[in-house]
Amino acid sequence: MLGSTPEWGKTPNPNHLAMPNKTSSEGNHGTWILRFGQYIHVLNRSNGEISLVEGPCRFILESNQEVLNESVNAAVVVNDNEYAVVQNVWDNEKKVHRMGDREVREGPCMFALHPAECLEDGEVKTVFLLGEEEGVIVEALTTFDNRKAGEQYRFLGPRRFVPFKYERVVKKVDAIHINANEAIYVENIETSLTRMVTGPCSYILDVHEELYMKVWSSLELAAMRLTETSSWHWATALTLQNKELMCVVDYDNDTEKVVEGPTCYLFGPHEGVKVLTLSGGNPKVADSFNVAVLRRGPDYMTDTFDIRTKDNAQLSISVSYMWQFLLDPTDGGKLKAFSINDPIGYACRVLCSAVRQAASMYTFEDFHNGTVALLREHAFERFVFAPGTANELRGVGRLFAENGLVVTEIDVKKLEPISREIGALLAESIKTNLRILFKKLEAQAELAAQKEHVRGQKEIQELESELIAIENANYSRKVSEETRMDGEASITVAKAEGEAAQLLRKVSAEMDASEMDQLVQMLSQPGAEAYLELLRSEQMQKIPQSWILPSHSTVQMPWKSDQHLLE
Repeated sequence: MLGSTPEWGKTPNPNHLAMPNKTSSEGNHGTWILRFGQYIHVLNRSNGEISLVEGPCRFILESNQEVLNESVNAAVVVNDNEYAVVQNVWDNEKKVHRMGDREVREGPCMFALHPAECLEDGEVKTVFLLGEEEGVIVEALTTFDNRKAGEQYRFLGPRRFVPFKYERVVKKVDAIHINANEAIYVENIETSLTRMVTGPCSYILDVHEELYMKVWSSLELAAMRLTETSSWHWATALTLQNKELMCVVDYDNDTEKVVEGPTCYLFGPHEGVKVLTLSGGNPKVADSFNVAVLRRGPDYMTDTFDIRTKDNAQLSISVSYMWQFLLDPTDGGKLKAFSINDPIGYACRVLCSAVRQAASMYTFEDFHNGTVALLREHAFERFVFAPGTANELRGVGRLFAENGLVVTEIDVKKLEPISREIGALLAESIKTNLRILFKKLEAQAELAAQKEHVRGQKEIQELESELIAIENANYSRKVSEETRMDGEASITVAKAEGEAAQLLRKVSAEMDASEMDQLVQMLSQPGAEAYLELLRSEQMQKIPQSWILPSHSTVQMPWKSDQHLLE
């Protein structure tokens, strides 16, 4: 055996091949020993034909033959899940090369290339094993099966894909995973139309689609607090908190709309934001910073400026205002909030003018003593917002109808004189006011103490009266209870006495009857008369011998002649 068979999946390396043996000493004449998987191209100088010689074999060159490039070539090995595209295919029947023709050879296989044949891209290619979220873009090289030359189309997985000989794979495409609140910009290169694909989803670009790169201006990036990037294929998302407003501009349709939070807004491929340039600092400085989002409020803003009173006193005043945006419910009403480029600076300038006008109408002393009340009187007025609608609002403040901004509260944070003389007067005025205030507080405290004392005395009297009433009620309840108990006891005693007298009478009656029986028995016996005489004498001894009667008594005393009445 001249050579060993190569393993599938391994392409023979010409560098590892054994050098052929040449028996001739002239040029490339001689004997060539070819192993399995080796071949040479032999030129016949007589007719110009080139032939293919494959191993394993022993090839002896004739005098009119030579080996092209004096080299041994390794056969092309195509393994499983591989394929090779051969160009300028050799027609073995006609013994000619079909120039420009292509042939797809899938593995496993091994073959030698004829002199004019070559591999597309010079290599063996891997079969496309497409998953569910993968695909390939294929281009037709010629017209076939309703496909036009140059037409591109897409194959999606899951599948095993090997292109037809009249096709070539342009590129492999993978799905783009888009989460919630995310989106990508996709452009159709044929129509130049751009659209946004929002998640959550997995998206594979179509044949004529590619990712679109959105370009933001540096002003917009600064206003949205975003950093510059070289690629904006992914849609820009901006989160708006509660009561935050943003004006979105559609450059394609030349329209505007207001987005109100809370929300996460994804900008379309041709959308931008309206940038406002606001005043900032204290005192207010114009063009301090750029913003793309407005707070609806309520919120506070503070401004410091100089004023002059009626008596020409120059003061520095720091005023704080509470403001908020009122959104008109009518069409385009929300856009009013963005109608003024610097709503904060504009409102502060108008209110500053009103404060200065109010200060010029009063002396320093009067203005200092009633600053807030005077400012409210001159800077504020009654307003009606959205009259006749469900959102109608009435109040007192300063309403800016141009953009719906309303100021409802005003407070003086600081009031300082510019000159020393005015400062001394102000300090003295403050001391005087403090003394008046302290006296007033003392009087109020004393009055409150007196009221508390009177209230305490009244409460004590009320408690005493209540206590007396409780004692009287308890005494009446006690007397009533004792009377009831005495009555019940008397009734019980009388009842008991009656029952006892009745019982006594019954017993007496029984005893008298018994004694009568005994007396009868005794009288029937001898000596009974003597016993009766004894009883008569005892009764006579019991009769009183003297009687004491009052002078006015009508009782007749018995005489001796009436002695028998006493017996």
